[in-house]
Amino acid sequence: MDVVEVLAQAPRTSVEGVAQAVQLCRDEPGQVELVVQCLDWPHAGVRMRAADTLQKLGEIDPGAVQPWAQLIVQGYCQADQPDVRWNLLQLMPIVDLDEACVHTLVPIIRHDFHHSTSRIVMACALHALVELARQHPQVQPVATAALQQALRSPIPSLAARARKLCR
Repeated sequence: MDVVEVLAQAPRTSVEGVAQAVQLCRDEPGQVELVVQCLDWPHAGVRMRAADTLQKLGEIDPGAVQPWAQLIVQGYCQADQPDVRWNLLQLMPIVDLDEACVHTLVPIIRHDFHHSTSRIVMACALHALVELARQHPQVQPVATAALQQALRSPIPSLAARARKLCR
């Protein structure tokens, strides 16, 4: 069974199969490309599980997703699902991004921080901005402004994330 079948067979809103997909990618690195392609799959559940798989795989083995960094960024920029966006946002500080990519990406992350209807996306966007600023000094002013705004946020989870990031 390939990774696409694993991601496609679970119910729409279930993360069932993600652990199996991660293991398949670890055992057969060629499967990672298929997971990246699933970010553009017609079914929302497959896109969500693909993003979750990439996020979990990237945390375990950043090198496994690095060759696909540009496509992952593209997937994030094109995603309209909050669950896809927050999973891919968590990958942004993990993969090595060139300056041109960061220049394109930061305004989109900033927009998610300010305008997302998902509090999880907002918190992940804040975290991504702060982590990217540690790697790319030109992001620092945007990250500092977002952090200051989040510290004053009436959204408890966002303010808590900001306090944690300030430690």
